[in-house]
Amino acid sequence: MSRGNKKDIAGENNIVLEGNGRIEAAKSLGFNAMPCIRLDFLSKEQQRAYIIAHNALNLETGFNEIDLMRELQELQSYDFSALGVDTEKYFAKLDSLQTKELKPYNKVHYLVTLDINLNDRVADIIKQLHNMEGIEVESSLDEN
Repeated sequence: MSRGNKKDIAGENNIVLEGNGRIEAAKSLGFNAMPCIRLDFLSKEQQRAYIIAHNALNLETGFNEIDLMRELQELQSYDFSALGVDTEKYFAKLDSLQTKELKPYNKVHYLVTLDINLNDRVADIIKQLHNMEGIEVESSLDEN
């Protein structure tokens, strides 16, 4: 399989640092081995920083924001400047997520759509809901 000059990058314990998409595609084609560049000398922290730096520098690859925020939270003390990555905007977003105040909801809205032929079967349930304190029931007919 010709893949040009792009090699996958693996760290210690075969952790994929670069090329996850290519490796998954190769697996789907039945490959069980792939040539790669090994960076076994990197510490676990350096491997994680490499993944962030690679994704930040590769414009075609988007971040999974949840994974990125989780990684950045654990690597807040790491100096990414040597990798050419400005993490300030990510850390600012992480800070805003951490300080975001959660507010309780007063109401939960449910929308239930059912076939008109089932109406008789759920009518008793609707009546029970009408009689319960704190529950409002609305109904409508849709011609479609």
